[in-house]
Amino acid sequence: PGWQYSIEWNVRHFFDQNQWLLASAQAQDAGDFDLALVDHCFSSVYFGLKDHNVSHANALSEADSAYLTPLVAAHMTQPLGQQCGGRNFVAVSASDLGRADFPMAAAVMKNWTLLGLNGNFDWLLTEQMFIVPEPMSPPGPCEETGEWRKKFNGMDWRPQDAVIHAPCRHTWHAQRSASNHRPLLGFFAGSLNSCSRQELFNLFGTHAKPRTLQELLDAQASSSLESKLWVFNGSLDPQHDQVASSSRIHPSASSDADQPPEDSLYRDAMWASQFCLILNGSSSVNNVRLIEAVMHGCIPVVISDDFHAPLHRSLHWRDLAVFIRTRELPLITQILVGLSTE
Repeated sequence: PGWQYSIEWNVRHFFDQNQWLLASAQAQDAGDFDLALVDHCFSSVYFGLKDHNVSHANALSEADSAYLTPLVAAHMTQPLGQQCGGRNFVAVSASDLGRADFPMAAAVMKNWTLLGLNGNFDWLLTEQMFIVPEPMSPPGPCEETGEWRKKFNGMDWRPQDAVIHAPCRHTWHAQRSASNHRPLLGFFAGSLNSCSRQELFNLFGTHAKPRTLQELLDAQASSSLESKLWVFNGSLDPQHDQVASSSRIHPSASSDADQPPEDSLYRDAMWASQFCLILNGSSSVNNVRLIEAVMHGCIPVVISDDFHAPLHRSLHWRDLAVFIRTRELPLITQILVGLSTE
């Protein structure tokens, strides 16, 4: 599976490595601890069914009804579940649509706290996060509004839930990530597997791919545009160009085209860029690219209408990222040049 689907395993691994956070093995009463993390393997069950040629919808339904719902119901019949009505239970979800991907189990765990990739589709609007307060243009072809999500049953957010970020394979490089030498204005490379990515490439795409960072910088110097966005279709690493991410339902949904090698031109380009563009692809906007941008010291430019930032109760996202509506894609260079000169 792609990196986002390892969230369930990563959280389990985190607690394995940080035993000091865990309550005593003798803890039996709800008053003995703050939260009870319910371990599960919903994603593994789903992908196991997919490997046996079960369709996406049927695999989700079967994993929900035959695995997750009985598991959740069993916990609710235990003393800990009965004491607090499930309010002290926490579960982690790697599903693209969170609770909406397992509606039967979600009904039983209505009081639980879910840690997942999606949140409140109105968060950007209610928190006034857009860099341009009022829309600068009429609705575009790639609108991702809350009404659109609700129409397709794409959201089921509860106030107690929390958004977390997708795992990232890259390691932190303190010196390069902290560098202020960033000659490129903005950068994106990835599969054109969504409306917004396709529109971005149609507007700013570059067909010729550089083989080194120096080639990219030379192309920047010879460009007729002083401030240029560099947008590429697919990976910048030639050996991965044949791999495409076609659908969120496939175990390799986050393909190598979306996960360049550890030491690659992809990383060099992020370290050389002021802004890194984050759009939805085969999964939600809250994908691995967001944390990749942060890890490379590149300011994330989140292009979305219904994004909910991870760990929003703890992180001041106005200082960490730029948020732009999908309808403002044609104006993105103008917006980023204005921010770059501030």
